[in-house]
Amino acid sequence: KNNVTKRVIENAIKKGSGATSKDGAKAESCVYEGMGPGGVAFVVEALTDNKNRTIGLVRSAFSKANGSMTPTLYFFDKKGYVVVYPPKELDDFDKVFEKVLEVDGVEDLEQLEQDESLSKEESEGNELFASEMYELSTEPSEANRIASSLKEQGFRINEVGLDYVPKSDMAIEVADQDTKLKLEKFMRQLDEIDDVTDFYTNVRD
Repeated sequence: KNNVTKRVIENAIKKGSGATSKDGAKAESCVYEGMGPGGVAFVVEALTDNKNRTIGLVRSAFSKANGSMTPTLYFFDKKGYVVVYPPKELDDFDKVFEKVLEVDGVEDLEQLEQDESLSKEESEGNELFASEMYELSTEPSEANRIASSLKEQGFRINEVGLDYVPKSDMAIEVADQDTKLKLEKFMRQLDEIDDVTDFYTNVRD
């Protein structure tokens, strides 16, 4: 329902199970850095059983986009996140904010757009929770602990994970339409690489 491709789901399953390829090579997580069209910084995550193949494909994508593989991690902060539905009685932002502040390690809270793609069964299972969905940010090592704490307090945990957030002074805006089109094409090329599981940019939301 979140438009996650079958490939990404299969790669995530392989990663979690430590699956190996047909020739016995174990899948490994890799992170690649580079500058794409318009001077946009990219961090690319991949899961691969052949690092040489994967880096070759990623490097080729950057080259075709007139970009380059170069250090860019310093553009980003690695953060943990927890996406939750609060208990029914916490029916506005202020109430949720006050409650999550009681949990050590929560750094920020954001209300997300309502997911209108929930199935009927999922919606019916939500009568104990508020309809609004929130995302909490924290240090990577704290995400699972915070999720467990919130679950004990009646929150429904929707997702827990890690991502790369552009630093405020490193985020950029892309106004030029030609650059936007080049960026979109480059991101499609990254997405077409089977081993790539996710990527992040420093383009301001």
